[in-house]
Amino acid sequence: QDYYLYDSKFYNPQYSLLNESMKDLKMISEICDSLNISLELFLLPYEYQIRNFNTDTIFSPQNNLNLKFKNDIKNGKIIDCRGAFAEYVDESPKLYLYGDGIHLSEKGHKEMAAFIIRKNF
Repeated sequence: QDYYLYDSKFYNPQYSLLNESMKDLKMISEICDSLNISLELFLLPYEYQIRNFNTDTIFSPQNNLNLKFKNDIKNGKIIDCRGAFAEYVDESPKLYLYGDGIHLSEKGHKEMAAFIIRKNF
C-alpha cells in the first residue's frame, strides 16, 4: 500500500515528472520508429491495486499514463496489464515477492506471461 500511495502522485497529469517522462518516451519512440522497431509499453499493477481491484479510482495512475501516452506518443502501443490479475483479488500477495507490492513473484511472472500469450501481444 505504501509504495502505491507514494508513487501514485507521480502519475498526476499536472505533475512535471510525468511530462518529462513523456518527453523521454517520445524520444525513445522516435528512435524506435527510425529503426523500424515497435515500441510497446506494458503497465503492470501494484499488489495494492489488485487487492482493491473494484475500487473506482484505484487504476487512475495507469489511466492517466495511458491517456498521456496515447496523446503524446504516436508510434507506440501501451498495454494495460491489470486484466492479467483480475481473478486474483483475494490472492494478490501470491503474485508479488514477499513484502514487496511492486515486483512480481514466480507465480506473478507466470500469470503475466500467460496473459501476454493469451492476448497475443
